[in-house]
Amino acid sequence: MCLIVLFFRNITNIDISTVAIRKMLEVNAHKRASMKFLQMDATEMTFKDEYFSVALDKGTLDALFVDDSPEVHATVERYFNEIKRTMR
Repeated sequence: MCLIVLFFRNITNIDISTVAIRKMLEVNAHKRASMKFLQMDATEMTFKDEYFSVALDKGTLDALFVDDSPEVHATVERYFNEIKRTMR
């Protein structure tokens, strides 16, 4: 077995909850001081176009895709459009 460890820098995390952001800043203040934690709506991100190289979703899609209604589909589509817009 081969284990490859990659060390990424300049990691930006977003969450819609200010409480979650505050907690993540507190938990990571010393061990991961270079990580950014920003309160932001993933369907209306304020990053410039082509700002990121990689996007990882750790549950946002599951939280958004709660049913099969047209409104939910529209929200999920806005989310994916924002991901596409901010990717290089």
